Amino acid sequence: VWLFQSDDVSRDHLKTFREVLDVEELEKADRFHIEDDRDTYICAHALIRCLLSAHGGGTPRIWRFRNTEYGKPEINARSSTPRLRFNLSHTHGLVACAATPEHDLGIDVEHEQRNDFSDLADRFFAPAEAAFLRTVERELWHESFYSIWTLKEAWIKAVGQGLSIPLDSFSFYLSPPRIMFSDTSAGTPDDWGFRLSWPTTQHALSLAVRHNRKSRMRYSYVELTPEQLASLCVI
Repeated sequence: VWLFQSDDVSRDHLKTFREVLDVEELEKADRFHIEDDRDTYICAHALIRCLLSAHGGGTPRIWRFRNTEYGKPEINARSSTPRLRFNLSHTHGLVACAATPEHDLGIDVEHEQRNDFSDLADRFFAPAEAAFLRTVERELWHESFYSIWTLKEAWIKAVGQGLSIPLDSFSFYLSPPRIMFSDTSAGTPDDWGFRLSWPTTQHALSLAVRHNRKSRMRYSYVELTPEQLASLCVI
């Protein structure tokens, strides 16, 4: 997992990041009307390209992507390219991406807002999750809500079927994060591993990886500065 705080990015950094994006990415970036959204998109796509090059070799510019029928991006791989799976997420102030050989994975980051989301949880979360949140102390409510929310988003992204999976059709339990569901198209709950963290005081991050819990997975987290990411873009 690579992380990048996007608030302190300069115009020079963004110019360097843009140089590794392909034409389609640049056109999409330039369609954003809000400057912060455009800058975050550029940072996210430069970050995932550098992460893939760190694990798969080559320069960040070489990677080409395609979308699945559900819109999940994946590598448009040549036969000689290592089979890497990746996912990325960005929110206000933070970009995160993850990559692994072979395993399906999803990542989600959210910027915590202190709004009242209790109605949203009651409407869209699984009954067990909504019931749990009604028991949480007020000062811990938002942390619990965002923990469940990012776990759900990360798992949906890992499965790769988009919002065809209803949010209330599966439920998460915290400490440690684990999932319960009955639809066998995603395997069994034991096929999935999760990591939940708060890389800043305002950001929740969840990672979902399809692998048997009996096997060992090694997770690593790297946070890059704008200068470090820029240096990777020119290699």
